Amino acid sequence: MEPLPTIRRITCLDDPLLGPWLDLYQQSFPLPEQLKVSEFVRALQRGFEGEFQGASMLALEREDGGLAGLAWHQLALGGRALWLFYLAVSPEMRGRGTGARFYRELIELALAEHPEIELLVFEVERPDMLQGEEARLAERRIAFYRRLGAKLVSNVVYTQDVGWQPPQKMYLMVHPLAAISEARLTAMLREMFGHLSEPFERVVLE
Repeated sequence: MEPLPTIRRITCLDDPLLGPWLDLYQQSFPLPEQLKVSEFVRALQRGFEGEFQGASMLALEREDGGLAGLAWHQLALGGRALWLFYLAVSPEMRGRGTGARFYRELIELALAEHPEIELLVFEVERPDMLQGEEARLAERRIAFYRRLGAKLVSNVVYTQDVGWQPPQKMYLMVHPLAAISEARLTAMLREMFGHLSEPFERVVLE
């Protein structure tokens, strides 16, 4: 049986997986959703301090040292929430349960290090903003995360803005990691994304 990949952090510019990580990042996400590569370089140069405080660059490493997947997330709301910006699995590892396992282990690792985390939150493409195969892929992606325990925030009109591409409408998804009331969840999302969303009275999950 093939050994399972393991999660480890990339913390310096001379890490041998940094190049493959950045390549997979650029290949996996549409350009309007991508932060500039220089942002990741700056985070490494600054030792994840300043605006990168609480951020993590994660690599899913195969036994042979190759890259099986990537993730980038950052603590928010004083450590009460974890914002998962990016998660991707290398093409040769897709369709083998690697993405689901990576997602679950990422959550386990985050909670082991920061037990105060109550909520995982991330963005997904809106199928109604896409066509053809791209729309079907977006629907499958939402279904994938729902199977893992995440919920779609269906009533919040949210705009993603990476700072150098035109802003675009996205959905938010949340994965509660503790018992959270509707009022508390609404307050948390307002605090995190109020400046990027139209006003909303309450959060509706699907």
